[in-house]
Amino acid sequence: MSRTTKLKIGYVVALAIVGLTVGTAIWAFRGSAVAVVVIVLLLLLPGRLQGLFFRDLFRGRRLLAMGKPEQSKIYSVQFLEQIRKRPWQKRLLWLNWGIYTTDVEVMALNNTAAAHLECGRLDRAESLFFDAIELDPKCPLPYFNLAIIAEIRGDREKAEAYVKEASVRGYTMSVTDKMVAMAGELLARYEGRGIQLRP
Repeated sequence: MSRTTKLKIGYVVALAIVGLTVGTAIWAFRGSAVAVVVIVLLLLLPGRLQGLFFRDLFRGRRLLAMGKPEQSKIYSVQFLEQIRKRPWQKRLLWLNWGIYTTDVEVMALNNTAAAHLECGRLDRAESLFFDAIELDPKCPLPYFNLAIIAEIRGDREKAEAYVKEASVRGYTMSVTDKMVAMAGELLARYEGRGIQLRP
């Protein structure tokens, strides 16, 4: 079983535990308005902290989804610089479950590489995808993106090999993967607001 599959299962279990805990707490306090407010604040606080420290990551992802790869790259690179200066911020990833990687720097590298890929800079994108793999060889997304580059270059054999590597690591383009992508885009849309578009 791949790490990605384990993380997906862990995510569902964590949601179930949070749901049961919240339900039990509300029931135990008999639906007290104060208890409900405290529970809601405790559930929102981790996301707010992550939104604050990972804002540029979310903005880059949002812009990528909007089809603005050049602007996306700017925010993703800013985030990479920030996380490399303050590596302790990587630990904040626990505030929001990572499905494909447990390293937020890998997420940022993948997003930056994807922006280069969208702009047609295949060599630069490929290099950044390999940087992401070096940091986290178990992350399936860079492999899948390398398959796209190989396909663009007309190397079907290499593309198929990279798709297989992504699949072995848990990215199978299943319904779950599509839901994870949609959830990530929704989170980026919300947390990435306040974008300053640059000419």
